[in-house]
Amino acid sequence: MFNKLKIFIIEDEEFIVKYYTAALKDYEFCGYGSNLKDVLKKIRETRPNLIISDINLKNSELDGIDIVENIQLEFDIPIIFLSGYWNDKLLNRAKKIRNYIYLTKPVNLPTLKTAIESIIYQRETNKLFLDNIIEGYIYSKICCDENKKIKNLIVMFVNKKIEEILGFL
Repeated sequence: MFNKLKIFIIEDEEFIVKYYTAALKDYEFCGYGSNLKDVLKKIRETRPNLIISDINLKNSELDGIDIVENIQLEFDIPIIFLSGYWNDKLLNRAKKIRNYIYLTKPVNLPTLKTAIESIIYQRETNKLFLDNIIEGYIYSKICCDENKKIKNLIVMFVNKKIEEILGFL
C-alpha cells in the first residue's frame, strides 16, 4: 500500500483543518485549500492518496462537489465528503463522483478513521483486481450441481503469465 497515507483537505475554515490534522496523527497532511485554482496547484505538487472535502465552502466560488469534479478530470483520488447538510440533491450530485464516501457532520473520529481506511482498502482491492486482470487470468467454466456446489471446473484458457506463475511453461 502506501508508506504513509497523504491526505489533502478541501475546507475553508482553518480551525477545522487544524482539528483534522491534530486528530488524525497517523496520516500525513499535504495541504488544504478552498478554491479550485489553489487546490489543483497543490494537488499537482503533493499527489495525495485521499481527499477530505467539505461540501459547503462559504469563501469559494464553487462548492466541494464542483471542485472535486474538476480534480477528477485530471486525477483519480478517493474522496470523503463531509457535510453538515444532507438532502437528495446533494447526494445525487455526489454520486457522480468516482470512489467517494459521504458523511454527515458532526463526524466522530472513529467514524472518520473507518471511512478513511475503508475507502483506501476498497481502492487497493480494486487496483489489485484490475492488475490481476491485466497481468494474467484464467478463463474457466464452472459446473455446479442442483445444490449449487461445484462439481467440475473446466479451464478453457490460461494466459502466458499465469502459465509462468503455475509452472506450465
